[in-house]
Amino acid sequence: MTEHNKNQFSFLWNIFKKQSNLKEAPNPNIENTLQNFYYTFIEHHPDTILIIDLDGKVVSYNKQRLNKQLGYRANKQLDYKTIVSEEDYASLKSAFKTATQGTPEQIEFQLLHKQGHKLEMHATFIPLETPSKAIEGISLTVKDITQQKQLAKSHELKAIHLEQAQQIANIGSWEYVIEKDEIKWSKTCTDIFGFDNTEHVPKDIPLALIHPEDYEQLDQLLHKAISEGIAYMREYRIYHGKTESLRYLKVNVEIEMKNNQPYKLIGIVQDVTDQTMLTRHVMETNKSYRHIFDHLQAGIWMRESID
Repeated sequence: MTEHNKNQFSFLWNIFKKQSNLKEAPNPNIENTLQNFYYTFIEHHPDTILIIDLDGKVVSYNKQRLNKQLGYRANKQLDYKTIVSEEDYASLKSAFKTATQGTPEQIEFQLLHKQGHKLEMHATFIPLETPSKAIEGISLTVKDITQQKQLAKSHELKAIHLEQAQQIANIGSWEYVIEKDEIKWSKTCTDIFGFDNTEHVPKDIPLALIHPEDYEQLDQLLHKAISEGIAYMREYRIYHGKTESLRYLKVNVEIEMKNNQPYKLIGIVQDVTDQTMLTRHVMETNKSYRHIFDHLQAGIWMRESID
């Protein structure tokens, strides 16, 4: 261990002795062993760990890991204030001050990479205190959460695109978690049924909108899906929750199993009212034409008989 690392460790060792009410190590080998443990822990920890005294001076940190994350040589001396915005720097100072008063603090901030892009970071400030609650220093752990942030943003964009596609096709989706007895709706789905844009709705509410002539069969299908894990596809009618107009829906329900038991129902719903009404209109028109044609044929036959 280098002389610099020994000086860093001595700061923590003094805190440890205060916490343990030790005036000296129980035997000569303990301090050296703990020094090695500390050095290994700091150097190999996947995140950046800093030990800061109450004056804000960094006593110890695994600089090599942070430098590599930022795209620099492991031993390059960096002025980290130049790669963080003024706003984030103020937040970091505020979090540090809160920790010096004995309260742990977590914040998110950004660091500027050597290549010019920004890294998303998560910082945890933990006060190092003695049994008498005297704060001796601050432990700061800095974690790179750039990938998690990018993944979350990607999922958010996909959800937005899915919602837009559902609106265009007039198709909604829902998930029913059996144990919680709650249905999670897409926005388009709430529009189809006529609910307010509430994310979780008990299943009894949409069931109450089903046309009485369709209710029993649909209720049986739902019961078998929940109890036996049987998927189903069905067309049925509802009365819109807001306008009370009659709507024709088509639903396709799949089952997600967990431990060989039905866990979640996943449904796709399409409002087919316009198609259904158009089909009925065409059928009625064809029926009228057939009636006219049949009578026209009878009239021609009668005319031929008279002649």
